[in-house]
Amino acid sequence: MRGAKSFDQEVDNAGTFLILTSEGNSRLRQLQAGLLFQRLWLKAIHDGFAVVPASQPLQEYAAMAEHYRGIHRAFAAPGQTIQMIAFLGRPKDGYRRGFRLSVKDLVRQP
Repeated sequence: MRGAKSFDQEVDNAGTFLILTSEGNSRLRQLQAGLLFQRLWLKAIHDGFAVVPASQPLQEYAAMAEHYRGIHRAFAAPGQTIQMIAFLGRPKDGYRRGFRLSVKDLVRQP
């Protein structure tokens, strides 16, 4: 629950949303999108922004199929595949360098 609350707070503080698309969805296009996303992420962090992947649409499963189709209808041109959705921003209380939780947030001492 703590992770979901943190995620919601970061979405509320996001200044920009990024939707990374490619022509088609071949393995090569997936890799190219991943490499581009990594470069964008590193540049954003260098410039003082937090970057949080909001969704990785490649991870398709039955419960999300209708959402997946809706996102593509709304944001991808014909023939394109959304490879990654992320948001960028500067939260009021600082920011994490990545989307993962700190070990300190996950491990409890007796």
